[in-house]
Amino acid sequence: MATIQNNEAQYIYDILAEEYALLTQITEVQKKVRVCVTTKNWQDLQKNLHDLEEKSVIFQKIEEERCKSFICFTKNNVDDIYQLEKKLPKSYKQTIPELYQQIKRLLISSKIENQAINEYVKITKGFLEGVFDS
Repeated sequence: MATIQNNEAQYIYDILAEEYALLTQITEVQKKVRVCVTTKNWQDLQKNLHDLEEKSVIFQKIEEERCKSFICFTKNNVDDIYQLEKKLPKSYKQTIPELYQQIKRLLISSKIENQAINEYVKITKGFLEGVFDS
């Protein structure tokens, strides 16, 4: 089993750190979007949606890099952190898996935030359709 060299592990860590930082920003913008929708602040909503779109495009590119780096060491499994962990130098065996798990938690948080926005829009749309149909 080939082990990952320190410089390769650092590269993986840097990608994950960049993903984490960007996801943190994305979830903050999602919260702003929800506030804009609920307060009907359409001007700020448009700005935040544009910001969210830009950040999402950047995240997608970073995620592609992460997948490429994982594939190199995990037999084509882009999410097998445990297989990757076995090959990491000792100094990275804890930090990389922890950062990866933090990213997974942020992704879940982001998904929940999206669902909350979608649910609000769905309820509001249903209400307005009921008002106008009456």
